[in-house]
Amino acid sequence: MHILESRDAFHETGAGLQLGPHAVKVLVALGLGDVLKPIASAPADILIRGLESGKPICRIPLGARAEARYGAPYWCLHRQDLHRALAGAVAASPRITATFGFRAGRLAEDSDGIRVSDDKGRSFEGQGLIGADGLWSSTRRAMESDAGSPSQARFSGYVAWRTVLAKPMDQGSDLGSVSLWLGADAHAVHYPVAAGRLFNLVVVRREPPGMEDYEQIGDRDAMLEDTARWPRPVRDLVAAAPDWRRWPLFLCDEGSAWYSGRVLLAGDAAHPLLPFLAQGAAMALEDAWAIGRALGQPDRLIEAAWRDVEQLRLPRVRRVVRASARNAQSFHLSGPLRLARDAAMRMMGGDRLLSAYDWLYGHAETEHRAPAR
Repeated sequence: MHILESRDAFHETGAGLQLGPHAVKVLVALGLGDVLKPIASAPADILIRGLESGKPICRIPLGARAEARYGAPYWCLHRQDLHRALAGAVAASPRITATFGFRAGRLAEDSDGIRVSDDKGRSFEGQGLIGADGLWSSTRRAMESDAGSPSQARFSGYVAWRTVLAKPMDQGSDLGSVSLWLGADAHAVHYPVAAGRLFNLVVVRREPPGMEDYEQIGDRDAMLEDTARWPRPVRDLVAAAPDWRRWPLFLCDEGSAWYSGRVLLAGDAAHPLLPFLAQGAAMALEDAWAIGRALGQPDRLIEAAWRDVEQLRLPRVRRVVRASARNAQSFHLSGPLRLARDAAMRMMGGDRLLSAYDWLYGHAETEHRAPAR
């Protein structure tokens, strides 16, 4: 396998991420469990509170209860730690090589294979190409240009403000939880990463059209002003944050194809997800395992392997996309609808709320089999 990386190195970038038991199963199957466990945080629960009132709504149990239920823990990781572990595994494998500073520009496909070229005149050939290059995938643009039906990413109306800060000292027992604060026009989530040494904080807000310039430095003073009336625990975290990154959130058409001929898209390049279910990284890991499984079948034509991946993964990813969209509506309710949501959560209780996601967390992509043909 040859990795073509657009950056000049495997940069350890990003903030925090949540990985449910279904994603952790993939990491363990890849041999990274022992590497990541000492630097992962395993939250005891998800604590849901109102952003206006500050009052608890419910706690969804995680920790030992979720691990016993699903066969793997629920982890919170710093993206840098995950990147470092994956890059180490790549460097240790004699079957994987990498070329840096390469951005796919033109594809040429024939009966013998596929050639991908960049704007510097470099080109590489192989039996198939996997485009795992994110929302603004150059591979997707090249693939769809060849097919004559390019899709467009569209602004979702939401912007995520992200930061990582040193572990706060005065938030009590909630330090071990994923804390979710639900408000009318915004919600906030924070949780420990780096074995509890750091805290990841995300604020997702509705912002009007015209605010969708891609990633930029966030205005710390504006964030302090906008959150001045929020509950004290959130305000304290916002005030302690040294800086912010502002990420407008985009979507692509749900019906966009994942593959064409010898080209397959994966992760955000195939199915960008809003963060209301915290599943972007998990779905990319499941994609990767499904791709490896499809390629591991002897005498399988590459086009058939890519068809298997799309056929097997598409129903699950669509369910995740729709569940995330429902959460986007539920998280930001106001007035009587907010009161009804809170009452329903309290009545269900944490255990029933957790069981509602058995289909998500209980999934084991590592145990699935590709269809025989």
